[in-house]
Amino acid sequence: PWLGDHRVQGVAIVPATAYIEMALAAGAEIFGDVPLAVARIENLKPIILHDETERELQVTLIEDGEGAS
Repeated sequence: PWLGDHRVQGVAIVPATAYIEMALAAGAEIFGDVPLAVARIENLKPIILHDETERELQVTLIEDGEGAS
């Protein structure tokens, strides 16, 4: 139901907030329980969701800014 507002020409797409959640979850997995910030997201192509189809996604993190190694 939450994808009802995220359709383009009748096809469901992943909302932008999901990209942010994926980035923060990946960061927490790598860096643990520390404050994280998302500075840039490149959405090169929308993730289209089809009924009964699984999608596998890859998240790439680049450490930047203060404390980066």
